[in-house]
Amino acid sequence: MSKKRITLNQFNIIGKKINVDIKQFNGNTEIEHIIIKNFEIDDSFINILNSMKALRRIWFINCIFINQIQLQNITSLEI
Repeated sequence: MSKKRITLNQFNIIGKKINVDIKQFNGNTEIEHIIIKNFEIDDSFINILNSMKALRRIWFINCIFINQIQLQNITSLEI
């Protein structure tokens, strides 16, 4: 698996919600592309994404957005 691309899913393979700690990616300088599935996206989540300096592409799948999102340095966004 490439360290430059990662997929995060809030549910496991049988559909049970699992605890994924997005804080572990705070300040990451390697990930360029992230796919985010089944998360509730709030301001703290967006702040962590903005702290990821190499991040350029984001794909949100089946996410709930609590507030308006403001992302920095993103060249490709899919929702």
